[in-house]
This record gives sequence, C-alpha cells and structure tokens, in this order.
Amino acid sequence: MRVVAVSMVRNERDIIESFVRHNAAFVDAHLILDQGSTDGTVDILRALADEGFDVVVGTDPRPGYYQAERTTPLMRRAVGEFDADWVIPIDADEFIVAPSRRALRKILASFDGAVAWSWLTYVARPQDDPGETNVVLRIRHRIQEDTPRDAKVVVPASLAATATLLQGNHDLVEEGVRADGRLAGAALAHFPVRSPEQLGVKVAISTLQYLARGERHDWGHHYLELYELLAAGWDGFVAAYYEQATRFGLRPGQPLGGTVIEDPLAYAGGRLRYTSGLRSDEPFRSIFEYALDVAERYGSGRSAEPFLAQPTDG
Repeated sequence: MRVVAVSMVRNERDIIESFVRHNAAFVDAHLILDQGSTDGTVDILRALADEGFDVVVGTDPRPGYYQAERTTPLMRRAVGEFDADWVIPIDADEFIVAPSRRALRKILASFDGAVAWSWLTYVARPQDDPGETNVVLRIRHRIQEDTPRDAKVVVPASLAATATLLQGNHDLVEEGVRADGRLAGAALAHFPVRSPEQLGVKVAISTLQYLARGERHDWGHHYLELYELLAAGWDGFVAAYYEQATRFGLRPGQPLGGTVIEDPLAYAGGRLRYTSGLRSDEPFRSIFEYALDVAERYGSGRSAEPFLAQPTDG
C-alpha cells in the first residue's frame, strides 16, 4: 500500500523540518506546494530532498488563501503520478500519530471510503523549554477533549482521482460521499501556535490571504481578533500570548479553560539540521514582504495569473 501526503505551506521555517522528518516515518512520498515563502522554508525543503527524503517541492506564490484550489490538484497528482492508494492532505503544523508505519496501513486497509483523523491540539505553556528548537519536543501539553474533533480527511485513490477537497481539507466533495468514518488507533497532532513570533506571522499573513480572496465570509474569522491585537502593538500581543495560544486551539464557541494535560508526542524524525528560531521582527517583515508582493503583482498585471495545476519540481 502506498500512502502519499500532500501539503500547502508558507513561511513555516520553525516547524517544516520536523514536519517532514516525522511524517516521513509514515508516508511513502510527500508533495509540497509553497505559496511564496520568504523565510527560507523552500531552502529547508530542498535540503531535505537532497538528503534523500522523498519530497517533491513546487511553488505557486499567487496571493490569496486558495487552499482547496491548490491542494486538490496535488491530491490527484499523488494518484496519477505517484501511485498513491491513499492520500493524506496535511498542514505543516500536523504530525501523524500511529503505532508504526505498518500499523497505519493496516488501519487504512479496513476502510474503502474517505475517513477522518481525530485532532490532538497541542498548546504552548510557560514551562516550555525556550532553548529547544524542535517544536514537537518543546511543546508537551495538549487540550484534553471528551470527544476529539475530526480534523482532516484521508482519501482513497478511488475518490482522490475525482473528488474536490474543501477549504481546510476538513472534507471533500463527491456526489453522495462524505468522510463518515474515523480512524481508530491513529490521529493528527496539531501544533497551531508555537511562539509569539510564529503566531504573529500566522495571524498577519493568513488574515491578508483570506481578504485577498475578495470574499467576506467566516473563513479565517478566528484570526481577526488576533490581527487587531497585533496591529495595536507587539508588547500587548506578547503579553497575551499564552492565553491566546490556548484559545486558538479551542473549538469555536468552546469556553477558555479546558483541561490541558501533559502528553508529549513520540517524535519519529531525526535530529534537526536546518531549523532556527524566529526573530521578534518576523511578523512585521512578513507583512511588508507580502504587501510588496501583492503590489508588484497588481502593478505588473500578474495578480490574475492562473493557478498552477501541479507544482514545479526542483
């Protein structure tokens, strides 16, 4: 059984290396489309490919958070070119949790339709070791939920060739088909917030990307309050970091103050070679770089460029 992961990433320098190294223990290949990172994310991915990891790196820097439109072609490519029996759409802050590579395949073999992972959301705590570069070793606590949330879908080849992923990869569109099953014995560990600098970049760029779609709806609504807090000043944003880190991991409408337990992820990757911490000016540099890119594309007429149907390798 061949299992292929597909991802869309942007400015994930603090986590992309551990993400690839860990998930490589469970998947046979990984197709990654970069949205125009400016922080060295692509350099790290190419270094990992040079090491021998089966990572295919492509770019599509067009502004706007068009995840479904970008990830769906990757899913179909995973089947058509990489002979995937199962496709795992996964974000750069998500890590597969399973007893082993073989066990994951045995679990998947018991299904013939799309299924969903349970999400285990990890949150930063004041006792985290700031000297630990590897995010999944530094952040050891997660939110305990009585009924874990369904996270992303896992798609069999029979559907991946024709179905369309929805925004966020939480479900897919195929007439009469939904991801009704849940993977028992496997889950996704989710690390959405890792440092004030990373949260600032995430909030700023994601908010701008959602707005660049030219549509107003509830996608990205949980970013707006944090965007306003960031715009009001860095010191206030940092002061509220741990509270916001926990809030960001909760369900919409779920009260703050849920049980947080220590349950470190069993990291399956090797030693990190290319990862470094983020600087405090990272969010503002990212905003300016994104603004310049949008302005240049608008000025040159490239803002209307079509999406790449598949990543450009290399």
